[in-house]
Amino acid sequence: MQENFDDPKSGWEAGADSGAEWGYRDGEYRVVANAKDTAVWGSPQPARDWADFSLEVDARLMEGPLDNELGVAVRIPVRAGSPTGRHGQPDGKSMYLFAISSDGSYVVRMLRNEEWEYLAKWTQSAALRQGKSVNHLRVECRGPRMQFWANGQLLVEVQDATLRSGNVGLLAAAFAEPGVVVHFDNLRIETLGP
Repeated sequence: MQENFDDPKSGWEAGADSGAEWGYRDGEYRVVANAKDTAVWGSPQPARDWADFSLEVDARLMEGPLDNELGVAVRIPVRAGSPTGRHGQPDGKSMYLFAISSDGSYVVRMLRNEEWEYLAKWTQSAALRQGKSVNHLRVECRGPRMQFWANGQLLVEVQDATLRSGNVGLLAAAFAEPGVVVHFDNLRIETLGP
């Protein structure tokens, strides 16, 4: 899959409610967390079920506080009739999340039984561009091994065999201060061999 978000009919979901917005804007994919302590993401529809793959995308903060979260959800379980995520859990139970903050740190978490678990705690990295600069994020999943990159530098590798395949999502989250606006562009997803 290659996606530059120029065509609003290319298959990514779009919508809005009182605390969130997700969809196409000016040739990019825009995700907005308008309420504090809120996570919002959008996914391709219909849902795709990727197992071993690499995903690359450009992400940048457009508006809002530097204390935020922007990133990629992977291996979101694909189940018949399961809702996609806005404000909460994509299927109520599980996914992996690789996120950065505009203050120069990153995190890897897993949602398991509606509870977040750290696979890699918040860590500062000189590889991350702070503020409203573009960060090129990469996730590579091969079986239980997952690698997470930013701007060409490997940040961390984790092992977890709980989720073996699923859909993806592009995420923005606000903590104490709302109004986090994130744009994504130049998405590429490639299936990987063994």
